Amino acid sequence: QCCGLFTGEVFAYINEMGSSITDLQITPPQLGSIIERVEKGLISRANGKEVLTDVMKTGKPPDKIITEHGFEIIQDSGELSVIIEKLVNQFPQEVEAYQSGKITLLEWFVGQVMKETRGKADPNQARVLLLGVLEKMNK
Repeated sequence: QCCGLFTGEVFAYINEMGSSITDLQITPPQLGSIIERVEKGLISRANGKEVLTDVMKTGKPPDKIITEHGFEIIQDSGELSVIIEKLVNQFPQEVEAYQSGKITLLEWFVGQVMKETRGKADPNQARVLLLGVLEKMNK
């Protein structure tokens, strides 16, 4: 699924630039590296597309682009917990509404975490941590 998405991005780029595949500055191993990082959850799909475009334009190694732009997903649950604590303290009305049954606010909070981390948080990990914090506050 991810491979097809990125292959489509490559062909869209070729069409947009009016060039051929031989004009691209990306190698098959570089493309594979980007796809692997997205599939393993090391970078987001959106950031993977940015890395892909940058590699096609510049030929820079994907690792260098990922590091330069800070695209690595935040894996540290401690770091995410600090962000989540800050957010639930910043939005007490939303916490209260969630605890009163408006469970759709969980996804709103996940969105706030993603916004705060500029898309670098693992949304599934953020959701699990948020549930823990919100449930603990409910007692």
